Amino acid sequence: ILQQLWPIKLSHQRGSLHFVYLSETIAFVPKWLPPNQALWAYATGIGHIAAGLAILTGVRARLAAILLTAMYVSFTLLVHSPMLLADPSSRTNWSESALNLALIGAAWVVADSLARADPVVISAGNAPVIDDPDPASP
Repeated sequence: ILQQLWPIKLSHQRGSLHFVYLSETIAFVPKWLPPNQALWAYATGIGHIAAGLAILTGVRARLAAILLTAMYVSFTLLVHSPMLLADPSSRTNWSESALNLALIGAAWVVADSLARADPVVISAGNAPVIDDPDPASP
């Protein structure tokens, strides 16, 4: 249980920090993204909190973890990579990029662990077939 709770705490914390440090968050959002930077700062804060709640409650938890992973990947593409290209000597840019890559990995691991926890039930005619990736597991 502890393995699945720390990403939730981190997601809630990152989400709430988007609102506490709104002006700093807005500064990270590229100016060319429509409609405005503030909307994306609010949306990503809400996305972090919603993902944490979904994973915690188990309501669409895997989908939430996948979307959280996608959000972190978009941060890499839209925010961190351009910052690294603009100033590759900045240690802050490198540490932010490394942190974001770690978050991508963590969210991906959570999504994968949720997929393994619930085998997919596929209907084959009248008899359900359980698609379990590891038939040797109990």
